[in-house]
Amino acid sequence: MSNTIDVLIIEDSPERISFFKGLYKYSNCSFADNLRDAIELLQSSTFNIIHLDYDLADGFNSEKAAELIRSSHSNAVIIIHSENPQGVERLLEIVPDGYPIPFTVIQSKNELSNRFKAALNIPGKQQFSRIREILQPYFNK
Repeated sequence: MSNTIDVLIIEDSPERISFFKGLYKYSNCSFADNLRDAIELLQSSTFNIIHLDYDLADGFNSEKAAELIRSSHSNAVIIIHSENPQGVERLLEIVPDGYPIPFTVIQSKNELSNRFKAALNIPGKQQFSRIREILQPYFNK
């Protein structure tokens, strides 16, 4: 068992990808900027945290990826970071346990993002359970 968490970032913006690389610098990160790659990664690996954008580079959205997450990654922390309100609503219909946290909130310096970033500095798998503990009160999950 690995001592770090496994993270999948489904995102097509190079700027956001760069931000997530810095945010998860102590984790095993995989990135997908299109639906095909996202599905391939979800079918071949297990992830502790999955970030979902809605609109992807190939012109598709991430609904199919969300369906696969619902069926095969139910223990993962799902963070829907899309800025598309209708897309967020649709993804929450598919993965109702997801946490809708817009990218601008993750990137900002507010209480939630500061606590989330601090949890990422906890060594090993402990950070995974700490992240869930941090998110739950904000979303009543």
